[in-house]
Amino acid sequence: MGENTSSDMDEAVQQDTETPAISDTPTDTVVKNQPFYYNYMELVDTGTKGSYLLELMDQDGNLVWKRQWDDLEYTELNLGGEPVRSDDKIFIGVYGDLYALDFMTGDVLWKAEGTGSTVKPLVVDDIVYMAGYYGPMLSAVNVQTGQVLWVKEEPENFSWPLKIVSNNNTILVLCSEFKNDTEIEAICKYDSEGTMLVVIIIQATCCLHNTGI
Repeated sequence: MGENTSSDMDEAVQQDTETPAISDTPTDTVVKNQPFYYNYMELVDTGTKGSYLLELMDQDGNLVWKRQWDDLEYTELNLGGEPVRSDDKIFIGVYGDLYALDFMTGDVLWKAEGTGSTVKPLVVDDIVYMAGYYGPMLSAVNVQTGQVLWVKEEPENFSWPLKIVSNNNTILVLCSEFKNDTEIEAICKYDSEGTMLVVIIIQATCCLHNTGI
């Protein structure tokens, strides 16, 4: 703890309230490895509630399918995060839970509750890793079944995971926290079983607040 280096992260960077999916294109016209892109966004329902929308678009900008989560209470956090595709599944965190969707149809294959939802999931072999602001710091979920294998809460003084990457059979979580007007960024390193190996402080920045002077 306290080692001032970011080489691990730099190396790693290199290397049920759902609305049923709606398809405007026959699924047999969707080729798995064709170019595609996502739209994902929050939709305002009322002053206190909103929805989260995920759309899959083909290379010509046509809607393949969409899935929407409704009636979500607003907090200071985003309602959902960025999706990631692995083989025939799309993984996305919405409102504290992790979802696996069928790439071809958008149907929900499984839902893992309480895994966090505010960062982009990371898939390594048969495990998808997830994290969320205010916890948990890191969760491991079976890609095929949605079984939560383990959950790790935040280490002392850190509660804002920002990104998850893998490096040499370890999982690195970039996180930050504010303490005494100072923003501290760190890397929490875990092995594949969820054991924390080290916390590396990579940056501490003084935050100057407007005093009105």
